Amino acid sequence: MTYRIDLVEMQAHSAKLDSVGAHVNQALGAAQTVSSPEAFGKLGFPLAALCSVAQNSAMDTLRQASDAAADHLRRFDSWRKSVEEHEQLQTDVFDGMHER
Repeated sequence: MTYRIDLVEMQAHSAKLDSVGAHVNQALGAAQTVSSPEAFGKLGFPLAALCSVAQNSAMDTLRQASDAAADHLRRFDSWRKSVEEHEQLQTDVFDGMHER
């Protein structure tokens, strides 16, 4: 069995993770726009009061998702850079491990 990490695939995955983070941040920005009581207009103010609890909960969830996406991308990129810098060492560790 041969051990190999495809750095091109890792870079592509990193780009996908970055895209997910961008989409989450876009949703967070949209949620912040409509979370203002003024977003409902003067006649919609009572509706804004009814929706505020759900909106606050959703905003908290989106903030957590944004933080998690950024953290995951940071950790993945750190791992990818480590693999890139130490690819031969990693290969030496795992190559032939099933032949013993």
